[in-house]
Amino acid sequence: MCRIEGQEDFHTVMPAPALLGKEASYWQSVHQAGQGVVLERQEAARKEKEAWQAKVCCTKLVMSPM
Repeated sequence: MCRIEGQEDFHTVMPAPALLGKEASYWQSVHQAGQGVVLERQEAARKEKEAWQAKVCCTKLVMSPM
């Protein structure tokens, strides 16, 4: 801590952030290239499609005019 005459004490060194509690997506690289990015995007698309299909509650996905 640093003390200045007439002012409250203040911290000059901030504590390190708690990184160990972060979820796995926090550690995912934003600088991937090549096959890693392709596989990651395919996996994300597959998961998104599965999540959408889990929400579908009808048997016909195509609407037909009456």
